[in-house]
Amino acid sequence: QPISMLRINLNAINPDSSTMLVDGVLIMYDTAYSNAVNAMDARKSINSGENLAIKSGGVLLAVERTQPVKLQDTIFLSITGESDHGYQFQFGGLNLSTDVEAFLVDNYLGIRTPVGLAGSTDVNFTVQNVAGSNAANRFMVVFEPLEILPVTFTSLKAHLQASDIDV
Repeated sequence: QPISMLRINLNAINPDSSTMLVDGVLIMYDTAYSNAVNAMDARKSINSGENLAIKSGGVLLAVERTQPVKLQDTIFLSITGESDHGYQFQFGGLNLSTDVEAFLVDNYLGIRTPVGLAGSTDVNFTVQNVAGSNAANRFMVVFEPLEILPVTFTSLKAHLQASDIDV
C-alpha cells in the first residue's frame, strides 16, 4: 500500500497577487510509523523569515511520520516570523483516507475551511499586528467523519421497454 501524505506550503501573497513559497511542512502516514516524535521525524530549523512547523508532543517538526489518519486527529500548526500582509496555505494530499474530511480551523477568526484531501486546496488569510492574528497557534487541521448528505427522490418513473424496465 502506498504511503499517504499531506503537504502544507505557506506562500506569501505579493502586491500583484502572485504568490511566493516561504516555507512548508510534510506529514507522511503509514502503519509502520509511530505517533511519538522520534528519529523518523525531522525537527524544524528556525530561519530568519516566516516559519511554518507542525507542533507534535511539544516539538516543532518540518516532517512528521505518523500512523494513518483517524477520526478526530488534529495537526497543530505553528507559524512565526510573519509580517503584516496576506498569506496562503496550499494543501496537497496524496493517497489519503476517503472516509474522513479535513478542515483548517482559524482560531483567531473562528472559522473552519474545508481542505480537499485529494489534489490541491488554497486558503488565503491575512496577518495583522493584532493579538491573535499573529499568534503561533492560530491554525490547526482537524479530521472528522465524512458527512454523507441525504438524498431525496422527488420523482421516479418506470416504463416497460420490450422485455426490460427502463427507470
